[in-house]
Amino acid sequence: MSSNQQQNANRNQQQQNQNQNQQNQNAAQQLGGAGSNQAAQNLAGQQQKNQQNQQQQNQQNQQ
Repeated sequence: MSSNQQQNANRNQQQQNQNQNQQNQNAAQQLGGAGSNQAAQNLAGQQQKNQQNQQQQNQQNQQ
């Protein structure tokens, strides 16, 4: 994979992660009240998973 393709793939993955995080935050806000703690935990878990996926993607692209 060329350097440009790699950067584009990384950017696309980051954008997808940001979009997903925003959707999760919106869902957490809508739930509110008692559900907000669970939603916050879900959000934190999803963000962590996204970061791991991003790192994995970056490593694969560099190989």
